[in-house]
This record gives sequence, structure tokens and C-alpha cells, in this order.
Amino acid sequence: MVKQRLSILMMLFVFGVFTLTSAAQEASIPAWTAWLYDGATGTVTAVGADGLVSREFVLPLAQAFNAYGANIAVSPSGKWIAYLGSDSSASVPNRSLFVYDVALESIVASYQLAPEEEATSLDLYPTPFMFDEATNRVSFGTIFFDRTNADVPPAWKIIVLNTNTSAVEAMLSSDNPNTATVMGENFLIIPVIRRFSEGRVTFMTVYYATGGAPQYPAFTWDIATDEITTDTIFTISNSDYLLATGEVLSAVLDERLPVTSVQPVGPIPVFNAIQVYDPASNSTYPFYTSADEILNGAYFVQNGERVMVSVYSDELGIVWTLLERDGTVIAQPDLPPTAYIIVNTPDGFLYSEASPSTEEGTRIIAVDTRSGDFTQNVIYTAPAQQYPLLAYVQINAPPSTTYIPWSQVADPR
Repeated sequence: MVKQRLSILMMLFVFGVFTLTSAAQEASIPAWTAWLYDGATGTVTAVGADGLVSREFVLPLAQAFNAYGANIAVSPSGKWIAYLGSDSSASVPNRSLFVYDVALESIVASYQLAPEEEATSLDLYPTPFMFDEATNRVSFGTIFFDRTNADVPPAWKIIVLNTNTSAVEAMLSSDNPNTATVMGENFLIIPVIRRFSEGRVTFMTVYYATGGAPQYPAFTWDIATDEITTDTIFTISNSDYLLATGEVLSAVLDERLPVTSVQPVGPIPVFNAIQVYDPASNSTYPFYTSADEILNGAYFVQNGERVMVSVYSDELGIVWTLLERDGTVIAQPDLPPTAYIIVNTPDGFLYSEASPSTEEGTRIIAVDTRSGDFTQNVIYTAPAQQYPLLAYVQINAPPSTTYIPWSQVADPR
């Protein structure tokens, strides 16, 4: 009997220690992790919500390479990083795409680009959603453009690479009979991956070697059936995707709503509405509009509960406006004109800017929108003359359970 009681007490003790340890481990995980990338050195820095650097490492390069691409893509959970390596001394272009496993601290997959493959989707539009972590795969697009032989037509393809085996599991190319039927015969494009999930790759067809455009044709490729269908959700180049809900924000020109008299600044188009793709109703509609401002872009903040909009007016120039999902204006936080990246966090957002001090590099600043005081805290400052990109913010907190319903200022399209 005594032995039985001792066994029970020991089990309770072990369970209690395990519970306390698990709780402590969960409590020690920051609510978010910001991934920074310095393309000059290939250095990746991971900074938590507590401002502490949890990881800092240099991405490895194979022996034949000596330079890095300008961008990286971090997978949604922070497990993998995709990046480009090149040989700057080679007379014939030599580039590869690598996939680095953060936990294993090694390259686990790679894809050698042909000399004529001038650009990839990672060069233009890095996104965590090019990864399908559930199936251990990554997708990316390339363009084939032979400048030495005008008789060779341009071509493009999408590669699906297994991150465990480095094997090419699927490929869609411009010579596929389905592409001309659905997409037409403009092959001077780069397929820019917007989402890879459940065996389907959604991509935007960005025109190559031309000026940027606010909108491009988009398509979805079903890997299993090889079917290609038109996509109407991911057509806007400057849009924000909320993984937890599948919602997409975009600034658009909606001719049904009043159009601003403000003159565009440079190439920025006159957008008069912020629209949302709402998967709950499988429809897209504007939820906010302004007749005397240019709405440059919209971004999810505060765990997706609210929206930050970049707004231009003749009177104030560029300012940032915080909105509820029902279109109510909450505030205009006082952000510097140099704030150029807005990224969602559980309690607000991050932005990066060049430090006003010559003794410092890029600063990453966290803004709290949940508390209502819009406190701005510098959570990381790079060393002098170092200007890493804010590549991705990994949300470690659970999704929100309190979303205000979207308003509709015009019927769904």
C-alpha cells in the first residue's frame, strides 16, 4: 500500500514538473519573431518580441558560389529559408536556389538554375506562402530568356521542390498545352507564387523587363490534375494575405465609388477603396473608401483584427490610418515618412526604417495598437552601416477569436 502511494505521488510529481516545464517553455516563446536578412553578407537575424536575438547565422553557400540574392523567403513556421546563391566571377551566369533548414543548420534542398534562367519569383516577390509545410515542399517560378539567340523564344516554368529530398516533384511550363488555352501565349512573364496549399499553386503572371503594374492576371495550378484555372483573388501586386483566415486586402480603384481629385504622385495610381477577399462568403468587396485621398496600400495589424492604410493627401502628404474592419477610423499613428514596411504582430505591427543616427543601421520598431496608446518601441538596431531587410514576422501566438465583421460600401464583385 505504501509503495502504491509512493508510486502515485511520484507520478503526480513528475506530471507536475512536466506541466510546469511545459508552461514555462510556452511562456518563454515570444509572441512573434522578426526575421531580418542582410543580402550583403547572407546574415539572418531572428529577433523576438522581447527584443532579444534568438538566432543569428550566415546562410551557407556551396563552394562554387560567392554572393547572395537580395531576398529570402522564410516558411510560415520559421522551419525553412529559401534563398539564391550566385558566382559573381563567372562569365556564364551560375545561380542556384537553396533551402536551408534552421533546426538542422544545413542546406537540405537545392535547384540549379540554367544560365538562361535570368530571374525567379524569389527575386521579385518573396513570400512565406511559397512553402507548403504540410507536404514538405516549396514552389517557385523562373523565366528562360536567351539573350544570345533571338530565335529562341522566352519561356517560363514553375518548379515544386521537395525540401527533404531535393527532388523536383512537379513542374508546370509554358509549353504545357493547358497554359496557352487558359493563359494565352505571352511567355515573357515570371510566375510569382502567391500561395501553395493543398496541392494547388496560385501564381501571378508578372510581365518581365517592363515597368511594374498594380494588377496582373493570376492563375491556380492543380498539381495532381495539371488543370489551370483563372484566379481572381491574388491579382493585386500590393496586397496582404492573412494566413489564419485566408483573407486578402488590396487597395483598388473602384469606379462605382467617388474618385479623388488628388493628383497622383509619380507612378502611384489613384486608388479610392480598400477591398477585402472574404473566404467566409467567397466574395470580394470594398469595406473602406475615401473621395479626397489616395489609398496606397492596406495591411493587417493586431493579429488581423484591424487594418493599417497608407494614405496620401495634398494637405498632409503620406500618413498612416488605423481602421476597424467595419471601416471606422481609429487613429493616425505618428509614423515617420521613412516607415516603409508594415508587418502584422499579435498586438499591433512592426515597421523598419533607416536609423537617424549615422552610428546605427536599420531599426525595427514595434507599435502597440491594442492598448490604444500606440507606444513605439525600438526592438532592434542593426550595427552601423548595416541595413537588413525585415523579411518576415512569424506569429507564435494563437489566431484572434474576436474579429469585427467587415463593412460593405459597395456590392461584392
